Amino acid sequence: MADEGEILICPDCAEPVPLPPVAQPGELVECPNCAGLTFRLLERGGTLTWMRVHRVSCPGSDAVVEVLDGTREGTVYHCGGTPYILTYAFGSYALERLAPPPQ
Repeated sequence: MADEGEILICPDCAEPVPLPPVAQPGELVECPNCAGLTFRLLERGGTLTWMRVHRVSCPGSDAVVEVLDGTREGTVYHCGGTPYILTYAFGSYALERLAPPPQ
C-alpha cells in the first residue's frame, strides 16, 4: 500500500505523480501529464515502483486491450468476435482489422 503523500516520477515527462494512499501493487496508474500513459504498480524490496503498460483501443468497440510485455507486432487479437492485428509505429501500438482470406 502507498504511504500518504507518496509520489513516483514519470519516466516519460519527469513530473511527479501522486499516488492515492490506498494504491496497491498490481494496480494501474495513469500519468496525468502524458496522454494515455499507464503504469502498473510493483513492489520491489519494500518500495513501490512501476512498469509501463501498453494499451490499445479496439476499433470495433469500447474495449481496451492490454499489450503484455514481449508481445510481438503481428499478434492477432479478437474483439467482439472480429480479428485484429497488432501494429506498432511511431512508439505506439494499434489494432487494425485483419483482412479476410481471399476466396
